[in-house]
Amino acid sequence: MYQSAAVGQRDPVMQCHVKAAPLVCLTRRIKEPFVPAHTYKIIDLVGSSESGTDDAISNAISKASLSVKNMDWFEVVETRGHIIAGKIAHYQVTIRVGFRIEE
Repeated sequence: MYQSAAVGQRDPVMQCHVKAAPLVCLTRRIKEPFVPAHTYKIIDLVGSSESGTDDAISNAISKASLSVKNMDWFEVVETRGHIIAGKIAHYQVTIRVGFRIEE
């Protein structure tokens, strides 16, 4: 569903100033290129690193990219670590990765 800017604000999608009801700008809608509807599969990955969470995420994505094609996005689900002698020994990050199913 289309969400327009509030009355009195500039609408970035419609490229007009909303002076009345938000639907006033609908006739000036910018023509956007056609984007096909994609279907995604979601997998959970756990990456680890001794140096930090960013490296743990990168390690998981790098390793998965060897066998998983068309990865488009990820979200961090959980962060945890391993402690040895009062110090962080390993970082572990669980990420959810979405990849497009080929047409």
